[in-house]
Formats: sequence, structure tokens, C-alpha cells
Amino acid sequence: MVNVNTPAPYGVGHSTVADPEGTVRQQAGPREEAPVDVLGLDAVTRVRRHGSAGINRPWAQLARYGAAIELPMYRDGVIQPPAWQQD
Repeated sequence: MVNVNTPAPYGVGHSTVADPEGTVRQQAGPREEAPVDVLGLDAVTRVRRHGSAGINRPWAQLARYGAAIELPMYRDGVIQPPAWQQD
């Protein structure tokens, strides 16, 4: 995940690069700065397949409810597993 923010004086800066498990890999300061990192797409695949820390797989946990979960109180009204979901 890359979060790009406006530097001071118009914004607060601190642009951030985080890995698929939420660990901050790079973070800029409040002034103009460009954090640089190598994004590991293999890590994205691993986390999607095995979960965060190998224990949390929310799409697999929701799969037992079927292909879609109806949520009429929300705007789109349904949660559908993403195309990359594999059991």
C-alpha cells in the first residue's frame, strides 16, 4: 500500500509505503520527500493465500456462507469474494 500525502505547509506529509501485512516499510517526513521501496508482489500473493501471519484468511472464512453474502443495509448490498480468492 502506498499512501501519498501533501507536504507542509499545505498538508502534513508523512507519505507511507506499507507491506501487505501492514508493516510500514518507508515513511517520509513532513517536508517534500519521496520514499522509495521495492514492492514485493510475491508477498501479496502469499498473504492472500495464507493470511496475515499465516493465520487470518477473511475471504476463506466468509466462503462458508456461499458465493455472496447479502447485506441489504449497505449501498451495494452484497459481499462477493474477489476473483483472486482461491480455496
